[in-house]
Amino acid sequence: MITASELLGYRSTFMSDRHLEKDYLQATLLQYIYSYSYNLVFKGGTCLAKLYGLDRFSEDLDFDIGDSDIQAANKGIARAVDLFRLTYYCNTHEVRQKNISHTLELRNIKGPLFDFSGDYQKLKIELNLDERPLLAPVSRFYTPQYFNIKKFVLRSLDIEEIA
Repeated sequence: MITASELLGYRSTFMSDRHLEKDYLQATLLQYIYSYSYNLVFKGGTCLAKLYGLDRFSEDLDFDIGDSDIQAANKGIARAVDLFRLTYYCNTHEVRQKNISHTLELRNIKGPLFDFSGDYQKLKIELNLDERPLLAPVSRFYTPQYFNIKKFVLRSLDIEEIA
């Protein structure tokens, strides 16, 4: 776990400390998700920012289920969230739309800057069940800038399909 002072060392690349903390929490959660659910296909604005350098801050982690079955995808995400909760206190709220999507919100997260700022964070995981990639998903290394998160492989939509 990174300390507040260590995390604040990365603040020059972000508009606010809140964005910095959210980016760190997203990177942590992505690492956990891909350690349990490699077949998920990352997509959306956060994917564009993290893998393709889009200069935009995005809030949600969006996925297609790719080659996974729904039960395996949900089980992998549940295990990742359990691991995340061992480090960061949070509440969860789940919304399921049958055969369309599953959304999991992690609320009231006490991130590394909580004692410094008093602000809770929120993350949202959106799992689309009714969409499949048209192009073959791309596997890419993602190297977070944070010293305590090692690079790992993400599967994402092809850039031509996202853009």
